Amino acid sequence: LLPWFWRAWLGRWAALAVALLFAVDPWLTAWGRRADGSALALLLGLLAITAIWHWRHAATDGGVRRWERTGAVALGLLLTSGPLAWGMLPLVLIFAAIYVWPGGDRAQPPRVQVASFVWFGIALAVGATGLVLRPEAVGALSTSLSAWFAALTGASANPAAWPFVRLVVDQPLLVVFGPIGLALLTLDARRRDQSSLALLAWLWLAWGLLTWLLPGRQPLVLPLVGLPLALSAGYLAERVAAGRADGLTALELLALLTVQIVLAVAGAIWLVALVDSQIVSGQPWFTGLIIVALSLVVWVIYGFWAGWGLMARLAFYFYGALLLALTVRSTWQLNQMFGLMQPGGIWPASTSPDMRLLVEDVERLSSARRGDPNQAELLAVYDVAPDPVVGWYLRDMRNLEHVRGVDASTFQAQDFAALGAPNWPLIVAPATRNDSLALPDPYIGSDYDEVVVWNTAMLPQPPVDDASDVQDPQRTWSTYQRPLLRWLMYRKVEQPPTVQSVTLWAAR
Repeated sequence: LLPWFWRAWLGRWAALAVALLFAVDPWLTAWGRRADGSALALLLGLLAITAIWHWRHAATDGGVRRWERTGAVALGLLLTSGPLAWGMLPLVLIFAAIYVWPGGDRAQPPRVQVASFVWFGIALAVGATGLVLRPEAVGALSTSLSAWFAALTGASANPAAWPFVRLVVDQPLLVVFGPIGLALLTLDARRRDQSSLALLAWLWLAWGLLTWLLPGRQPLVLPLVGLPLALSAGYLAERVAAGRADGLTALELLALLTVQIVLAVAGAIWLVALVDSQIVSGQPWFTGLIIVALSLVVWVIYGFWAGWGLMARLAFYFYGALLLALTVRSTWQLNQMFGLMQPGGIWPASTSPDMRLLVEDVERLSSARRGDPNQAELLAVYDVAPDPVVGWYLRDMRNLEHVRGVDASTFQAQDFAALGAPNWPLIVAPATRNDSLALPDPYIGSDYDEVVVWNTAMLPQPPVDDASDVQDPQRTWSTYQRPLLRWLMYRKVEQPPTVQSVTLWAAR
């Protein structure tokens, strides 16, 4: 809903297009599903930018005060929203420097009221102390800053090209229309009085690319490039929507779209056949080249027939709808498809759905033995520190106790003899500790996948041949090219990811 307030800034159609892109954005959806402050940091950063623009352009004193206080509260809460806040803060400062600084035909900005600093301080205090319930949480500000620097400069398992691979895989629409919109915005900077927006888009994109090129390469920095590309694509939509479609007839439109849809479907069938092919052959590539050439020839013929401007607008609508559908598909694959052999790859580690089965089994055993699904004694064994995944999923167990692995290795039957075997505690331990647990004979165990570890560096690498060897196209296709295309299209891998498991032990 936030782009609704950008209509006066970007234009009605641009704001509508940006709102649509935000709604289907795979990265924003992924961050919105996480239990941290990253999505909140993105929202508050954009809200602060919105408040600054409306504060600068408000027509009444009441509007100035309202937006000034909104911006103060948003900025105060932004600083307490987590590591990504420090990535959004430079963008807020850049926006303020571009749109608030007087110059040219811009008048002096309104004077900031003292009450706004009070609102900022209250929001900062409330956010930093958890509604004043946890004063000791003030230290989280410095902790989040340290986490941000670690995300930029720390060691990363992702290869250098990982952010750009994610951009192509997850955001096909922004890859195509984002740079086109940015180039058009740059060309229109002087002629259409868009110099401020063009400068903002370039600086925003430069900041995002800088965070991408630093050695950290964490998922935290991905939206910093996606957002300016979405603004640029929205500007392109505004320019296309402002054009006129004189001379367009329904028959021409139907014929053109029918041909292009048939070619698009043929291209999809060709791509599926290519990925599923086990034997390398030049025939599929020749077929794909013919399909692409026919599509281009149809557009060129229509351009000569009806005019290049009309052809460009229709091509934008057609390929925009196609790329939007691919983006929605990427959003679904990244956020709704879970499987051991279908890793999304954006998070270096993800919790396995098996943990929900663990919770169900623990509650079932507790109900059978104690008459309450959350009453059974439960010992969670750990090596260095308590396992946060186990602790979170079993948070409803009232008698949960975290036990060091060294202590758990000394369990003996006499420790539980007074309770009787049916009342012996349930034990959840890392599967790697199964051999070292000296549990009594009545205990039996069941394994559950806990954490799945996978990243794009685990995809097959190009085969390396000796200088004396002849390059084998079939081996290259089978071991590298086909698995790579299979993951790009279906998010499926042939080698299972690394899995960390836990074992639930219960007495018979």
